[in-house]
Amino acid sequence: MNLKLIRLRARTMQVQQPGLAILFALPVLLTILANFFLNGQDLIDLLPDMTLQQAIIYMIQLQLFPTVASFIISILVVGATFSYLDTINPKIEHRTRVLDIFKQDRFTPVFLTLLLKQVILFVWGILLYAGGLVSTYASIRFLAIYDKVSDPSSLSTTSPQFQAMMQQIPLMTIGIALGLLGLLFYLPQYYSLSLVELILYEQLRDGDYKGAFGVLRQSRETMKGFRSNRLVLDLTLIGWHFLNYFTRDVIGFYTMPYFINCQIAFYDQIKQIKQGPRHFTGHPSHETE
Repeated sequence: MNLKLIRLRARTMQVQQPGLAILFALPVLLTILANFFLNGQDLIDLLPDMTLQQAIIYMIQLQLFPTVASFIISILVVGATFSYLDTINPKIEHRTRVLDIFKQDRFTPVFLTLLLKQVILFVWGILLYAGGLVSTYASIRFLAIYDKVSDPSSLSTTSPQFQAMMQQIPLMTIGIALGLLGLLFYLPQYYSLSLVELILYEQLRDGDYKGAFGVLRQSRETMKGFRSNRLVLDLTLIGWHFLNYFTRDVIGFYTMPYFINCQIAFYDQIKQIKQGPRHFTGHPSHETE
């Protein structure tokens, strides 16, 4: 699989559709807005006074609203993606708008499919999330104790502060180990389901929707043998993810459609490998023919 060609096609599609930033503007703006409102309280001021159980419950509660917001945004991203795919498909005369995703004929299958995908990923990611919560708690307690040391150079192995800091190390180690183990379970499932949105689009477009389980099953079958390729592709895009983080997703007006284009080009190449020249409708791969 030629990942360089995938990125080249994604950039070409980006240039050919200058209105992409406007098309994806709503989910990008909501992402920026969500980041602004979800700064929350500084955990380093709160967690040190809590037990591990209290801290875990608090951090889970803290994630409830971001999780709901993220799910709503994901539906809007699917709406923008569907509209975009209609736009680049010359065979489609009636092109949908972003908010058409909330029409009943599309909203129900999209909602159920995305919900099932998120539930499955959550179940497979439980160890990963648990490890993250435990290591975060232990790390913050470690830093809180260290911040209270007036003269760090005076710390010795017999000082109470040093011993209190060392007590957090086993918990940090357990959290990191759980997280790494959880990652081994989570990543294969994440990449197996990474084509769900595009396959859902195809099924709805062709009037061949097979239900949420059918979409997920087809994504798993399609991604067999290609999960490692998708992982490498994502690693080549990690610089863009860092830019997203440091710009608070403001650069998302470019990166969000670019990531979608990479996903479309990736799917297109899988279909070329498996099915020959007849591939994902609407992708401008005729340039290479």
